[in-house]
Amino acid sequence: MILAARDLRSTALVAALSAGFGVALLQGTSVLVAALGEHDVAARARMQLALTVVAAVFFVIAVFVGAIVTSNTVRTVVAGRTRDIARLRLLGASARSIRRGFLRTGLVASAIGSIVGGLLLGGICAMGVSVAVNWGMLPDAPYLLVKWTLVLPVIITIVTCIAAIWLGSRSVLTVSPIEATGRAATSDPITPPWRTHSGVWLLGGGVALLAGGVIVGQVTSIGLLIAVLGGMASFLGVILLAENILPPVLRGAGKLLSMGPASRLSAANALRDAGRTSRATIGIVIGVTLIVMFSVAMETYYDVLFGAQSDLPELYRGTDTALSLSVAIFSVLFGFSAVIAAVGLVNTLALSVLQRRRELGLLRTIGLSRRHVRTMVTVESITMSVSGVILGFALGIGYGWSGAMALLGSIPGGRLVYPVIPLWLMAAVIGSALLLAVMAALLPVRRVLRDRPIAALAAE
Repeated sequence: MILAARDLRSTALVAALSAGFGVALLQGTSVLVAALGEHDVAARARMQLALTVVAAVFFVIAVFVGAIVTSNTVRTVVAGRTRDIARLRLLGASARSIRRGFLRTGLVASAIGSIVGGLLLGGICAMGVSVAVNWGMLPDAPYLLVKWTLVLPVIITIVTCIAAIWLGSRSVLTVSPIEATGRAATSDPITPPWRTHSGVWLLGGGVALLAGGVIVGQVTSIGLLIAVLGGMASFLGVILLAENILPPVLRGAGKLLSMGPASRLSAANALRDAGRTSRATIGIVIGVTLIVMFSVAMETYYDVLFGAQSDLPELYRGTDTALSLSVAIFSVLFGFSAVIAAVGLVNTLALSVLQRRRELGLLRTIGLSRRHVRTMVTVESITMSVSGVILGFALGIGYGWSGAMALLGSIPGGRLVYPVIPLWLMAAVIGSALLLAVMAALLPVRRVLRDRPIAALAAE
């Protein structure tokens, strides 16, 4: 079997997080509406609409990111198993049957993950609400926490994961049986023109929709939906154009970190296989973008609402509960985004290192010590992390600010403000990304270095 269950452990985990996230959002929206009812805030059509839109938006973001992580994982696995796939083709298996095997394994992983995640997070949320009411943190209101709509996030997550696996395994169709007779290939083929053209259109159109969402958001909170569509389209464009965008950033980061033979070799390696490096680095970009986006959105959201409350105290009297609960929800979203980010980052980097057993074995045979190999992989991982942090910060700030402005620009007292970037965030994201990247690279390297160099050369 080309695709083992262990290859999609990250897919099951991401599916669990996405489905659980959706269930928790539905329950959280119900709780927020009921809790704010005492102050008549939820009775306002604008607030009701905003709560529904926000819940849908955040779930769509989680599923979208999960789909990217899943597709990226499958693409990485296919790139590393090219020779095995070619052997099966040589023995008579069709590319479509191999692809269906990917789909069957992915269906099991995503279904188990989604169901478990939905049940677990739904139960935790229900218990959390009960505890909050008993402790006086929430008013004693009739909270509807179990309803049939909670099944929808689970179903949507499973369908999205299957679609992501189907798209990620598309490169199976390009593997020729003749590749079984050559050296194992782990690189992607030349980027097709359609990928570049589509990326340019998606990026340009997405940026235009983001701007339109902010403009429409000054009239109605429906602008948030336009901004989200723009964010998704532009981010998909960035992913399709990763092999064009990331090399210049990687080259600059590599020069800063080039301090010896091993580090210079690592910088060259990062640029030699653009496909592999882009897959690994885009995981870091996704993670940093998510965390920065939610953090900037939360801080900007709080700044706008606090300003509106100060300017129109009579209108916003009694809405402190709404503000506190909203900030608490953003904090939960921040935590979810951090976990999803870590899963994608660790998984792609670990798979990338494990697929280089032959390459690392060759370096050992020509004289590089274990220490030199570890240094090379560590510096390469740090180079990708720094590049991913730079791009992720730029995207996250733009998306977070656009979302906050599209949602709150139309409220009484709302206004355009500059993005609010907490300084602690920069230090935390940079430090966490570097630490995770080094750990994700060094742990599989230890496994590879246990083999004798000649054994690594024989690896498939």
